[in-house]
Amino acid sequence: MKRSFAPIVLALVLASGLSACRKKFGPLRQEAQKAFDEKNYNEAIGDLNEALSRWADSDGRAVKGDAYQMLGKSYHAIGRNEQAMDAYRQAIGLSTSTYDSAYDLALIELASNQFEQAAAHFRDALRMKRDDPLATLGLANSYYGMKNFTAAQEMYERVVTVSPGVQDALDALKSLKTPGRPRHGAPKAKPAPPAKKSKSISKKKKTAKRRHG
Repeated sequence: MKRSFAPIVLALVLASGLSACRKKFGPLRQEAQKAFDEKNYNEAIGDLNEALSRWADSDGRAVKGDAYQMLGKSYHAIGRNEQAMDAYRQAIGLSTSTYDSAYDLALIELASNQFEQAAAHFRDALRMKRDDPLATLGLANSYYGMKNFTAAQEMYERVVTVSPGVQDALDALKSLKTPGRPRHGAPKAKPAPPAKKSKSISKKKKTAKRRHG
């Protein structure tokens, strides 16, 4: 009894055709970038996860790191911080051009009072962008939260040196240099003081009170 190989050959041809039609890492990443730029973060997440599953060595580690960074930003934008942190860690491990990943990851950790982890990732950010005032301020706040006030003061002074007039750094330095002032947790920016009433307005009020009295 003769067996027909036609169905097998047809199946192989179809499989080969479908494989050729499957989008590769590069085009999928481009689609994700377009969705990200248009703030369609869920669509970007879907495209990026699919793209990363099809990444090959020939695509390069740097672009893979960039894709993970975009994935982290997308997750972060919709409030999925745990997934964002995982993606940022992947990005940092793959590329030294992922400052945004290191900085954003450190900010999330700082907001969660994970001061040591935040300090480590702010240092990662500073290795990628030396003397960056934002990362330096974040590192200072992390040291402050760890109650390492000597290191915190050094970092705040560096912030003021590279970017004079940063109020958060100036306020923190004032707090650190005030004897006997309590130091609890990382410093926060003070709210703006209430607007003062002008003298002319207060005089009018006093005059009105005298007339009614």
